[in-house]
Amino acid sequence: MKVKSKFRVCIIGSGFGGINTIFNLKKYFGINKDIEIILISNSDDFIFTPLLHEVATGEVSPESVIYPIKKLEQEMGNFTFIKENVLGVDFDNKKINCQNHNISYDYLVLGVGVVNNYFGNDLIRQNAMGLKDVEDALKIRECISKSIEKIKHDSENKSYKNFVVVGAGATGIEVVGNLVFFIKDKLKSLNINPEGVNIYLVEASEKVLQEMQDEKYSQMAIDRLHDLKIKLLTGHEVKNYDGKVVEIFDKKNNIPISIETENLIWAAGFKANPLNEKLNIDKDSKNKIIVDEYLSVPEYQDVYALGDNVSVINQKLWTTAQVALQQSETVAHNIYAKTRLFRYSKKFKYFHQGALVTIGKNYGISDLFGLKVTGFAGWFVWKAIHVVKIDGNSNKINVFCDWVKTLSHKRYGIS
Repeated sequence: MKVKSKFRVCIIGSGFGGINTIFNLKKYFGINKDIEIILISNSDDFIFTPLLHEVATGEVSPESVIYPIKKLEQEMGNFTFIKENVLGVDFDNKKINCQNHNISYDYLVLGVGVVNNYFGNDLIRQNAMGLKDVEDALKIRECISKSIEKIKHDSENKSYKNFVVVGAGATGIEVVGNLVFFIKDKLKSLNINPEGVNIYLVEASEKVLQEMQDEKYSQMAIDRLHDLKIKLLTGHEVKNYDGKVVEIFDKKNNIPISIETENLIWAAGFKANPLNEKLNIDKDSKNKIIVDEYLSVPEYQDVYALGDNVSVINQKLWTTAQVALQQSETVAHNIYAKTRLFRYSKKFKYFHQGALVTIGKNYGISDLFGLKVTGFAGWFVWKAIHVVKIDGNSNKINVFCDWVKTLSHKRYGIS
């Protein structure tokens, strides 16, 4: 059965959802001159975000988690990359409004991702350090290194010796776990006494690691954090941060707490992409794009949306890469179905493959297809899965070599 006619698929966003939609379209259509695929993004690179916390703590080089989209374009040969800022979409006339020109489409895939959620607090947004891209990771590494170097000249200043991570989900847990060893190695390299150096993990709810969906793993994570001497503050809400002092409210005891720190890392969740405000389609209460069970926008059936930035009707999904990866397959299939006779679109049904998290060196919690391992085995599974999934053979080799060097305390950012 042949494709009905020539058509163009435009994909906005170069995260896991957008990039893997291209891979899946290629799987369904092969190399076909009647199909034009255009990827639009304001970034030159695909970033393997699961390793950003390791860039921030000197375990892997920033180059190892970056894959240039132009290189991917040359290798695949069946899509065109356009670097543009998208200003909006004219859904009725099927045009994407970009900063420099407009691009027409037959099918549109919105995979623009999310941004850090500072809950409307501009002071926190201005002074806290997020972790969404490589620049963020390098800033964290640089700022922490500078604070530790300052300790050598002013050991009484608490703001240099206190490090705060906000958010005890998987990202926050991984950041704070690795941070312990980065700080330890940095102090050792400068012959600084670690006495008085404190690492805090602040979480507004009473639970940690909720993504694992198992109380047992939550408790294991808490035990590990205590072993690492991390000061865990659950039931504590960050109210403000001016770059020097973080103001925290202890909800259980109804008292305010202040911690002097130059370094506050924000991992307290995400919110919908600001682009959504400019899109004249239905959004939920969190401003995420509402899609039906086929991942298409109800008002415009030739428009699909996927990833962290969408709300699927009657489904509650975590903001993880595996959700976006599975959605990209469904979107590609449904575009394929609409261009062929007697093919039917399929509903998106999420299959939970498991959850993986590391908490510092040689310790991880892995629940993969029902196989549950913790400790060193959990850490090893996490490493193995991620080195396999990262794009590019050179990146795989570089990451593996970086990990080997880290075992002997040779980190980036530590001389």
